[in-house]
Amino acid sequence: MAASGTAIIWMRGEPMHFEILAEDASGKIALESVLEKILSTKRQDHSHRVISYKGIDRIPKDLRGTTDLQKRILLDRLPKLLRGYGEKLADAVYPGGSQELKQFAWAHTGQAKCEWANNIVPHLDVESNQSRSFQVFRDGIRNLAGIVTS
Repeated sequence: MAASGTAIIWMRGEPMHFEILAEDASGKIALESVLEKILSTKRQDHSHRVISYKGIDRIPKDLRGTTDLQKRILLDRLPKLLRGYGEKLADAVYPGGSQELKQFAWAHTGQAKCEWANNIVPHLDVESNQSRSFQVFRDGIRNLAGIVTS
């Protein structure tokens, strides 16, 4: 049993605060925009903070709990699972694709990803998104916030 921890009290219908980790600045930009769209339905003073922590294949040490092995394993594997999505996006939108982008320094790649997040995410329709994982994320956030949609 842990010697200290955080108690979370959740009351449906009350304002909810969400804190979400993003592995980089572009993820932070994208998540901030997406959360605004998800929470804008019947907004009840819900708030959120997206934290960009520059993960680069690791989760911050203070999040590595030992109480729930399944969650810890998921957190350890998550950055590796997401790596391929950036390459596919670069192949679709960057001249020369991911191979061309890899020739530049990390800062150039990060800047390009931030530009994509700023230019693409505002056009994302959170209601008709076909990605099952996105739908689960969207509906989970709304469920926690007590937002009922038809």
